[in-house]
Amino acid sequence: MPLVDVPDVDWVDALAQATSTDELQAATRRTLQQLLGGPFRVSVGLHSWIEHEASKLGPQSHTFDIKREQACLVTANEPPLTARFTVNLAVALLGLLESNECLEHGMQVARCQLHAAERTQSFLSEVDEDRLLVGILNTGMDLLAAQLGVLASQDKDGWSVRMSFGLPLEAIPCHLLDQAIVAHEPMFKRIVVREDFETDILIVPITARDEAICFVVTDYEADEASATAMSTVLSGLAAIALSNASLVAEALDRQALKAELSVAATTQQGLLPDAPPTIAGLMISSHCEPSGDCGGDYFDFFELDDGSFMFCVADVSGHGVGPALLMATLRGYLRCLLRWVADVGEIAALLNEMLADDLSPNQFITCFLGHIDANATTLQFCSAGHETGLLVMDGELFELAADAPPLGVMVGMNPGVQEIDLRPGAFMAVVTDGLAESEDADGTPYSRSRLADKVKEVSHWESVDDALANILADVTQHRGRAPKVDDETIVIVRATERAS
Repeated sequence: MPLVDVPDVDWVDALAQATSTDELQAATRRTLQQLLGGPFRVSVGLHSWIEHEASKLGPQSHTFDIKREQACLVTANEPPLTARFTVNLAVALLGLLESNECLEHGMQVARCQLHAAERTQSFLSEVDEDRLLVGILNTGMDLLAAQLGVLASQDKDGWSVRMSFGLPLEAIPCHLLDQAIVAHEPMFKRIVVREDFETDILIVPITARDEAICFVVTDYEADEASATAMSTVLSGLAAIALSNASLVAEALDRQALKAELSVAATTQQGLLPDAPPTIAGLMISSHCEPSGDCGGDYFDFFELDDGSFMFCVADVSGHGVGPALLMATLRGYLRCLLRWVADVGEIAALLNEMLADDLSPNQFITCFLGHIDANATTLQFCSAGHETGLLVMDGELFELAADAPPLGVMVGMNPGVQEIDLRPGAFMAVVTDGLAESEDADGTPYSRSRLADKVKEVSHWESVDDALANILADVTQHRGRAPKVDDETIVIVRATERAS
């Protein structure tokens, strides 16, 4: 078939003036039809781009590859240079059009993202979660020009409605919400609302601090590209806002808890003696410091009607508010019993029965009750599972060991009472286990043997306050920068000669 001469048209302008790939294909088709006058096929890459009576092309067809196989022109006859140039130019213009379309698409996406970011300013600073969720759903529906929407969250029981504007959660299959959370991107789906009605929905997942939330809209006007761009930005910023609101709520809770613990600590401190009593024949010093805001250590002093002196040092198992409440309970019981009972053994037995109903199976209270007669010559004590007390007389160290289990462990317990004659200068230290078990950074405890040596060392000091301070300083020096992990309590009593 003879080649057709180039028509009298500005075919280059026809191709160059195309503003879309469809227009370019049509212009190229018209130009090649005029130039070739017979069947042809143009392929770009692996895809057939322009075909014209392609079925007429036989095995003797002429193939011409253009620009390293970016395009291929197949004709029945040898194509003229103008046909080759036409395809070459079309391929080049196609690249430009696609680049422009990509650029325009990118700019459109950027405009949508910027618009979404601007609209989220209405809720980004909100710290109340309920108002924040309303803001997220309102903004999402407004951005997408949606008529109906719902916001739901997921917990161990499944999905539940947090906020809804006309769209029932029951209409949305829950597995679609699960898929959106796993995909971490907006999903477009078509669902059957009822037998005779289907609708398109957009599911936007939001993941904030391991909490799964989805908002779903329907009857929206935004196109898919714009909706994807805007909802992606909205989802990311909403997740940040929800995380911030959660952190603020936690901070407020911690602040409120700290304030409550401060009140509890002040209240508990008020239950302890402000200062040791002044009793003829005795020198007394004391210290109690919890490891946290509240603790389970307790000590108390009592001047009895007969002129004798009784003291108590106790340690509730555990740390924190729970043991502090039990400490207050113990104090109330003890002070009540002292109105009628003065024997330390009987008091310990009654406390044991009273506390048995208050303590859980894994709780107990160690308790040391000491009673010194009015002449400061005799010490009677009962130790229920408590840390061994230390007594120094004439340079010799005696241990005041427990001979009964802790309070609350065994109902019907009848603890024994031990008695020791006190000589002038007798120096007694009763502590809780927090001192001996205080550990340094390597986990090495202060130890009971070191505590006993220190008590013996300071037992002859003139001031019992200085002696107590030296003991505590030695424990603190051993601990170094390691944290205090247990409450620390110590009571020191020294016997002096009483005036007759």
